Amino acid sequence: MSTVLTASPAPRVPTPVSRYLLIGLAIVLAALWFVKLVDRPLAHPDEGRYAEIPREMLATGDWVTPRLNGFAYLQKPPLQYWATAAAYKAFGPAEWTARFWTALTGLGAVAVAWLAGRRLLGRDAGNFGALALLASPYFVAMSGINTLDMGVSLFLNGAVLAYLLSRRAGTRRAGAAWMLAAWAAMALAVLSKGLIGVVLPFATLVGYSLWHRQAGALARLYWVPGLAVFLAIAAPWFVLAARANPEFLQYFFLHEHFQRFTSTVHNRAGPVWYFVPILLLAVGPWAVAAAAGLRQAWRSRPADGAVSPRRFLLVWCAVVFVFFSVSQSKLPAYLVPIVPALALLAGDALANGGLRRPGFALAAGMMVFGVLLFTINEFAEAQYVHLLEGTGEVFADWTEACAMLLVAASGIGLYWVDRTESRRIVIGVLGACYVAMSLTMFGYGALAPLRSGVAFAKQINRAGPPDAPVYAVRMYEQTLPFYLNRLVTVVDFGGELEPGIRAGSEHQVLSLREFRARWLADAHAFAVMPLDTFEALRVEGLPMAVLAEDPNKILVRKPSG
Repeated sequence: MSTVLTASPAPRVPTPVSRYLLIGLAIVLAALWFVKLVDRPLAHPDEGRYAEIPREMLATGDWVTPRLNGFAYLQKPPLQYWATAAAYKAFGPAEWTARFWTALTGLGAVAVAWLAGRRLLGRDAGNFGALALLASPYFVAMSGINTLDMGVSLFLNGAVLAYLLSRRAGTRRAGAAWMLAAWAAMALAVLSKGLIGVVLPFATLVGYSLWHRQAGALARLYWVPGLAVFLAIAAPWFVLAARANPEFLQYFFLHEHFQRFTSTVHNRAGPVWYFVPILLLAVGPWAVAAAAGLRQAWRSRPADGAVSPRRFLLVWCAVVFVFFSVSQSKLPAYLVPIVPALALLAGDALANGGLRRPGFALAAGMMVFGVLLFTINEFAEAQYVHLLEGTGEVFADWTEACAMLLVAASGIGLYWVDRTESRRIVIGVLGACYVAMSLTMFGYGALAPLRSGVAFAKQINRAGPPDAPVYAVRMYEQTLPFYLNRLVTVVDFGGELEPGIRAGSEHQVLSLREFRARWLADAHAFAVMPLDTFEALRVEGLPMAVLAEDPNKILVRKPSG
């Protein structure tokens, strides 16, 4: 019997022309990633809060105790505040510098998924996974909104992937280096958003070990040098913050972690299925590939004693989703850490046999998503036409254009699906989806002024004088201090400022009675308040001249004379 030997195909070597095309494409993709940061007002509440704290940090020179409107704000660790303050120092306070850390860490998450995915699951799986992450509507949107979740997502996924790389390392030295990188990433995750930086990775490790009955998965964590690295990075700020703020440790760990998770103290409760629609939005254009990737991970069988990257990523997704679903504090941004792992599993299915016709499945799935997006947009326009005048119409137009681009690109992909290799279809369809998702952020920019204090700040600065007090009566508009470049005086309001208010500050008025007295005594003054509060004060005869109004609040000034 003779054996037929077949030569393996030669690896593709990029020509100089194709290399330049790839570099040019990467520059265009990066430009789209960052261009969405500019020319869009900061939105209340998160964007205003996380832009103002670094501004005050830079203004006061205090890098230990974060402050919001002059009040100590110790709810979250300071890593993002430090990074944003550094951006302000280098380029000046602006909307794009306020969002720069979020966009940078989002792009970093794409790079980490790409590099680790290529090593753990194969070259094409890493490439497709990174492109799927870029094509996630949820991930693209969150990378352009100033919250803490994108930064913590980068470091959480970095920790998980570094652990998996440590188990795949060829030498003990390389394994130790990757494991120490995982410890460092967990420390940075803790400095980004607190204890979830260690709770979620270790819960995944324990869950995987119990599922597979592999105590060996808990081995080679290099506890002593790892803890040394972790504490060297994370501990100094906690020590300094505790020295400067005696009640910090109790408030941070008990109130901001235990009570937030187990109670509705922050009024952010939601049903157990709260994150299901968000998950569908995250994987929308590549939902079929994500489902196939999860199925492929479930069916995979790890070798004896080995840690399966597919199974581990599956457990990671389950742990993050269940953890936040059972929590009594829910916000849409909390699910960001799950998306890179889902994208890698989707890329694995597209590259490694999880789908029989990956190009067709991806193009068809994206066409369905585009048609649904177009239909929902048209339905919203028809039902809420009276609410979509002006900025709403602009947003609807951008969304419609995005949906049409998705349908057109997927149609082209379906046409070519049997005429070219599947790899080209996957790259082309996911790339087009990324462009379409980026365009929607321009439409979102049309809605942003409705949730921003930028128009009120312009009115105040125009009416002057610049040293006139500005009162926030029974509310706190998060973006107003940033755009005013100075603090406001809070009247009869606590909310998330309450812990700092209890410590005492000159930027507060405790009651409406005291506010009336100060308002009458001021030569010039401005106030922002809810509409019902304005109506009550107007009936009482308090002199106020209306400068601006929106559906939720009103801006008034003290009449001259």
